[in-house]
Amino acid sequence: MTQIGPFFYIRGKLIYNACSLVEGREQAGKLDNPYGHDQLYDDHFKSGEYIDYPRGRVLWDEQKNRSIIYIDPCIHRDTVLSQIIEAFDIGNYIVEYDDHYHCKKCVGDLFN
Repeated sequence: MTQIGPFFYIRGKLIYNACSLVEGREQAGKLDNPYGHDQLYDDHFKSGEYIDYPRGRVLWDEQKNRSIIYIDPCIHRDTVLSQIIEAFDIGNYIVEYDDHYHCKKCVGDLFN
């Protein structure tokens, strides 16, 4: 069953928190996991800031009946997309980019 939630891709490892659609919260016609990147980072790391690392989020678009995978441009889709699809049990989906899911390196690249 499709799940939703935040994820990081750090040192070649997918780190994520997934919840069912039933456990999600509705925001602007999409279901989202209430678990934040800050919580996920703190659960796995003792130092640094979550904003420093490539991240993304899987949402559920209720109107189009599909997942939306927001992914940091630093994450090579070919490398990790199959892992995300498996971890979140995703069927129908689209991949999108959003300024919110840019690590420090990506943000720096925007201004260079």
